[in-house]
Amino acid sequence: MLRETDNGRVFAAGYDGLDRYTYTGSNSKNVRFKLVANDHREISQAERGGNGSEQIFDMVLTSNGNFAAVGHTTSFGAGGSDAYLIFIED
Repeated sequence: MLRETDNGRVFAAGYDGLDRYTYTGSNSKNVRFKLVANDHREISQAERGGNGSEQIFDMVLTSNGNFAAVGHTTSFGAGGSDAYLIFIED
């Protein structure tokens, strides 16, 4: 998923797709974020998640120039699949 900022930067979100069961005994997928400058330089990156799986369905540029991403998680919350809301500063 890609979104462009007002200053021409590109913000990308997705999940790593790793089957961590092979490495850790749990089948988890974490969400990854990356901010790229308009000259294609990587500005920053981050990974969020836990022992379960996370996925982002949509993200928006907020009025203060940051991002809000929404999806679901099986790592946090009441159990099963729960809503997942993440705020990311540019």
